[in-house]
Amino acid sequence: MKLLGWVFLASATASLAGVVTKDILKTLYFQSEQNAKSIKDLYYISLMNPEHEGIDTARTCPMITAEADRTIEQLYHTMFITKMMKDLAGKKECKYSVTSKDEDLISANMENPANVKDFFNAINLEILLQNGFDGQVVVDTFGKLLEKDDSVLAVTLVMRAVIQLWSQNNQLNLDSVAKHVDIADLVAQADAFDNELSFNNEFAATSNFLSAAFSWAEYTGRFELSDDQLLGFSNFFVNNFPEDNTARFYAFEAFSFLIKNKYKTPCHVAWISRKPFVSANMPLVAQIMTINGEAAEVQVSVKSMTHVESNEVYLSNSKFSLHAPNEEGWMEKDFSDNTMFPVVFEHQLPTNLIPGYYDVELEVTGGNYITGNNSIRQRIKVPHSIALKNARIAYASKSSVEKKWHTTIPNDGAIGSDGKITVEFEVVNEQTSESLTAHQAFVVFYNTHNDVETTFIAEKKKSKYVASVDVSGNLEFGGKNQVKLIVGDALFHPAIKTHDFGTLLVNGIPEPDAGNFNDRYLDKYDPPAEIHHTFREPEARPPVMISFVFTGLCALPLVGLVVVWSRLGVNLRRMESAFLPFHIAIASIFGLYFLYWLRLDMFTTLKYLALLGSATFILGNRVLSTLAGKPK
Repeated sequence: MKLLGWVFLASATASLAGVVTKDILKTLYFQSEQNAKSIKDLYYISLMNPEHEGIDTARTCPMITAEADRTIEQLYHTMFITKMMKDLAGKKECKYSVTSKDEDLISANMENPANVKDFFNAINLEILLQNGFDGQVVVDTFGKLLEKDDSVLAVTLVMRAVIQLWSQNNQLNLDSVAKHVDIADLVAQADAFDNELSFNNEFAATSNFLSAAFSWAEYTGRFELSDDQLLGFSNFFVNNFPEDNTARFYAFEAFSFLIKNKYKTPCHVAWISRKPFVSANMPLVAQIMTINGEAAEVQVSVKSMTHVESNEVYLSNSKFSLHAPNEEGWMEKDFSDNTMFPVVFEHQLPTNLIPGYYDVELEVTGGNYITGNNSIRQRIKVPHSIALKNARIAYASKSSVEKKWHTTIPNDGAIGSDGKITVEFEVVNEQTSESLTAHQAFVVFYNTHNDVETTFIAEKKKSKYVASVDVSGNLEFGGKNQVKLIVGDALFHPAIKTHDFGTLLVNGIPEPDAGNFNDRYLDKYDPPAEIHHTFREPEARPPVMISFVFTGLCALPLVGLVVVWSRLGVNLRRMESAFLPFHIAIASIFGLYFLYWLRLDMFTTLKYLALLGSATFILGNRVLSTLAGKPK
């Protein structure tokens, strides 16, 4: 009997965003080897390649087989790699002997499993040890476990396990599990981001779901994921790169059944035509690749090719031809771009196309390949190949009656400030000479002294474009001016067409100073002038003796106050010690005033005064409350 689940299955809004080449798959495998640091890493490597070689058994096996307390999952990983890896299997130093403790652990998880994953690992261990078990009991036990845990990971793990058992014994009744399986409900729990679908952006959960969906189709006879859903899950693996060995294995596993299965195989449609299509000799070229970048065995047809503006269909139900040239033959193709594509489909454009935009819809048939609707629709552009004809310029005084036309300006071409310049030209299709209307048409005067361009719009009159320029009213600078045409349109090839008339000397208008035209715009970036400021000098202080005399005179009233208090019989002995903090606070405020006079500035003084004032207020309130509470 085969091991459950953790093996590759041979069957296994959107369009496929890209492909994962064999080189990328090799990189995934090599990174798994280089980052293998644990038994779990070796387990994933053995699943990807049981023939893996190069393991140093003398160093690795003692770590693997050492006595230790293992979980049921760790025990399964240990047993698997020692039995299934070519480098380890059969070697004496790598043999792992199951202990009685291991047997008790397996029995406990077989008889009373805590969850789906532990029961899954216990079943795989029984298979490795070649111990028999009742498959129907296992299926029913899985059904009971799903009643407690119906998460996406639990359900998909059970689906894979019971289908593996059912493939060995199709007499098993899976109803106890089937009642918990609802593919549409599981898909509804997936996270959608841009053109991707995944479960919590995790490789393991998403790969398990895809594997379960393909496995369940073996039992029900139908694959329940829509094309867009399968392409969405495929894009998750194409667009994201796994960061650890667990993710690398599950990415590897997902690619194994997305590359080829008997239900639906995602394909990437690559449009590799060189654009724009400037002639009918340039073919439509597409490549249809499987998810690993190999050519898909399909037939490609142009379902329809419709002109966007007129809605006229120019091509329908026309098959592409298969093109697989050698290198020399390939390089002769217009769509090569010096790149080799081994197998492509090509289709010549109809010869009666009119310039414009076309919606091309492809139809891919054959096999079980799916492409998604977005990938087989493409809007292409077929432009006019244009030319500027009958371009001429005339310049003369406004009073002149007759205009003298030039195709290019003579070397001595000059005009005064009272002159007028007229330009005429035609825009035509180079093949048919049909008159065309450009989206933008300009006449540009480029002053060679200061590199300033002055642009004028050319307007279409009948089949000609005309622009007239009054020299004094429209040109700001005199001197030499290069005159040229610029014509542009999205449906022109080339998209911008120019024509140079030459250099015309403009007299009567001051010539600019070379390179000074932009000085006025740069003034604001000049460094500002340095500001010099001197604060007012403090006033000179009086001599020290005068200051002492003045201070003594100011202190005399305080002495007089004490004398008066003693004459009036003031009893300072009644002042309680509780009142002392209040008086100290008052004295501190007076001291602060003195410091303000001596050295402190106003802002520092106010900061300290706020603190002392608050403390004085609280202490004064306490003093008054104490006095009010005493008997008179």
